[in-house]
Amino acid sequence: MQSFWDVHTHKEFHYKNSIYNVIAGKDSIPDLGFFSIGIHPWYYKESEEFNLIEIVNKAAKNPRCLAIGECGLDKFNGPPLFIQERVFRSQINIAIQQNKPLIIHCVKHYPLLKKIIDEYDFKYIIILHGFNQKTETAKLFVEEKYVFSLGNSLILNNSNSIEILKNYYPHKILFETDNAEILIEHIYEKASQILNVDKNKIDIEVHSKLKTIFADKINLK
Repeated sequence: MQSFWDVHTHKEFHYKNSIYNVIAGKDSIPDLGFFSIGIHPWYYKESEEFNLIEIVNKAAKNPRCLAIGECGLDKFNGPPLFIQERVFRSQINIAIQQNKPLIIHCVKHYPLLKKIIDEYDFKYIIILHGFNQKTETAKLFVEEKYVFSLGNSLILNNSNSIEILKNYYPHKILFETDNAEILIEHIYEKASQILNVDKNKIDIEVHSKLKTIFADKINLK
């Protein structure tokens, strides 16, 4: 049984401590375990927009659905930006209606993403998944409701995520595997080396943060 939390994975492990990412219109909702669901910009089809939003809205009512996403903005892939914005706003509204956090996909549009979210009275946690940006970008998200989810980039020397980890551990840090061929334990081990902190202590800090994010939606010992 996996002991470390993986807050964003595309691998359907069915582990107790994983959140499987369901891409609306592409993936099926798993029979077991926790999941998030969102309209990913890469897989959006305009002819299916209404149906995709309905899929997310319906799935969000499932008690095993912990968050809406990944969703957001992508400069290099997906439909025109105005459509991405519209679909993103729809998912923000679903998250508000269903009292769910957001898991964010963002490529080269962080200031705009922040601007859009600021237009809403969004009171839940916003997880910036796969965050590997410079500290200047991270400073846009100093509010308590934003957290950084770090993944395989921690393994790379001189990656931006290493500085993010050093600057924002423990209060704004989570960990993920995304679609990388790596075990979540290895991410925690690398974080332990970077911080010179025992990985089990890091695990305790992550559990503490998850309690504030998901409240009574998951049973954390």
